[in-house]
Amino acid sequence: MNHFNYFINNPPIFYLYLNELKLRFLYCCLTIIISSIICYIYSDQIIYILTNNLLSNMKSHRFIFTTLTEIFFTYIKFSIITGVLISWPFIIFQIWLFLLPGLYKFEKLILDFFILISLISFIFSIIINYYIILPNILKFFLNFENNNNFFPLHFEAKLENYLLFTLKLFANIILCFQFPFIICILLFFNVISYKFFINNRKIFYIIFLFLSAIIAPPDVYSQLLIFFLLSILYELILYLFIFYKYFIFYFY
Repeated sequence: MNHFNYFINNPPIFYLYLNELKLRFLYCCLTIIISSIICYIYSDQIIYILTNNLLSNMKSHRFIFTTLTEIFFTYIKFSIITGVLISWPFIIFQIWLFLLPGLYKFEKLILDFFILISLISFIFSIIINYYIILPNILKFFLNFENNNNFFPLHFEAKLENYLLFTLKLFANIILCFQFPFIICILLFFNVISYKFFINNRKIFYIIFLFLSAIIAPPDVYSQLLIFFLLSILYELILYLFIFYKYFIFYFY
């Protein structure tokens, strides 16, 4: 009994870490729930932003749903997925807060660098996808409806299919542009050496080309854009890591 009371009054350090990890996880879950509820409340406005480009270019200017309950569950799924995507920066922030107390000063600076790269990549990927990649994909496929002179082709857009396609595209682009953040982590923790990334450039370029072909088929312009952006980020992160690493260890 005395040992039990001592354990309650003086819990081990790892128990405190697990308790904090549990709290951070609950914060993340609560954020996703709140974000999903807000997205559901403003779902019409958000859906309009995502569908405006398609509505203005197709002939029917409307969406359809084929079963009575389909539209309700479409709004639910859309709100949850959008809530998860919006909550991503907050989740990264919670990970940063959890790791922060156990780091040295120069390690905190490196972690700040990682977080900054992740957030910049997150915002940049959304902008690129919404203003360049998605419009080009829609333009390519809608040309089959607009440029057919021999027999009528009429595109009836199903709201659920289009929203899931759009959100999947956003998720793929976001994950794809988190690649520099993953490289930083692998380099910092010496999981993979810096020379490996330098000596295997060609392999990574082939991987980038493969990813771009999967994410944005069959629009060649968008594929090349994603490929060049990932290649530039790949090279940039390697050079920045060397500069930042020597800067940190030189001054700290």
